[in-house]
Amino acid sequence: MLFKSRTRLLPALTVLLSLLGLACGGEQVTEPAVDAVGAPGHDVREEGLQLQAYRDSSFNICDVKVLGAFWGSLEYDTKSTISDKLQDVGEQVVSNSLAQAREKALSSGEPTCSIDEMGYTPADAQAVADNWGMSVSEAKSAMFNKYLNGGKQGLAEDVERSHGVALERANMREGEDEEGGVQAPMEPLDAFFEFSDMCEAKMLSNFWGQPIVETKARIGAKYLAGQEGLVSEEVSRANGDGNAAGCDWSDVAYGYEDAVVLAKYWGISVEDTKATIVDKIRIGNRPYLLQELGAAYAD
Repeated sequence: MLFKSRTRLLPALTVLLSLLGLACGGEQVTEPAVDAVGAPGHDVREEGLQLQAYRDSSFNICDVKVLGAFWGSLEYDTKSTISDKLQDVGEQVVSNSLAQAREKALSSGEPTCSIDEMGYTPADAQAVADNWGMSVSEAKSAMFNKYLNGGKQGLAEDVERSHGVALERANMREGEDEEGGVQAPMEPLDAFFEFSDMCEAKMLSNFWGQPIVETKARIGAKYLAGQEGLVSEEVSRANGDGNAAGCDWSDVAYGYEDAVVLAKYWGISVEDTKATIVDKIRIGNRPYLLQELGAAYAD
């Protein structure tokens, strides 16, 4: 009973002491705001101003996670540091730090980012999966690996390219007749998707000086005419040109499983196998690759 009585008196005593302090000319002391977990309150307006440079920049939450792991800071502190650097030394300095942070994440395996943290949607992942010949789950991981290896620009180009391929395939389907047979004008593109890939298309588009879609149709027409040897010769010539277009693993018509099988057959790492496959395509040696791949699967 005594405990309960003292408890009821506490609010009244607090008010009385406060009034006495004012009557004596003293200043009323106010305690700092405390949030639900006992930490000092946070001024939301101040936070908004402090992070404004970050909010106005092109850096996304995946950049924040990767830089935070690199700098050893939490999310808010990382955003604040980005803002400070943007205002004090400029965007290029932050970009340079991000490049180093991606290298560290690539070697350590931490952190990882989801596609929405990189600024993409499930539809983007589906387009990439269809273009790269893998599952959506694999495509999401591949997109993050591309971000770490090639940066945001490299990933953005791959996603845009994948949507372009999806659109072309959709246009091909619109040209099918009621029995599902492809009409004659679409056959070259159909052959391109069956026998060639974006690496050859990019190189020959640049070499021939024509749009990529026309190049694909032209490549497909050569395959339909049994002139795959001419395609290889033209690709080899394009590779020897001083202004040859570049292509990488995401441009070739081979999947990760192919690379693993060939790596085992050749006795080298998967990454070295991927690079070798790209090199063989670039020099026009697809027939050799097909032969080696067949032998590797049969082994």
